[in-house]
Amino acid sequence: MIVNLKQIGEKDFSELGGKAFNLGKLIQKDFPVPQGFVITTEVYSEFLKSNNLFELIDKELSYINYNDYNSIRNCSNKIQNAIKKASLPLDM
Repeated sequence: MIVNLKQIGEKDFSELGGKAFNLGKLIQKDFPVPQGFVITTEVYSEFLKSNNLFELIDKELSYINYNDYNSIRNCSNKIQNAIKKASLPLDM
């Protein structure tokens, strides 16, 4: 499900995450926030699952050397590229 940031309410925290929830609160208090939307955590999880990205992310994170900046950057790039190349299921 896609939710407009202006429509976020108190009950949406667990479904939308903290960042989106806080942006919604800022909008409600008339702070200048760019227009935007968020997808639910359920939809995001389904997207990752349908593209077998959970496995890829787990694999890449298992190889990371957290004391080496290049290792972290390479892992991050691989995960980002996989997400960018992934396709949205038709039912989304």
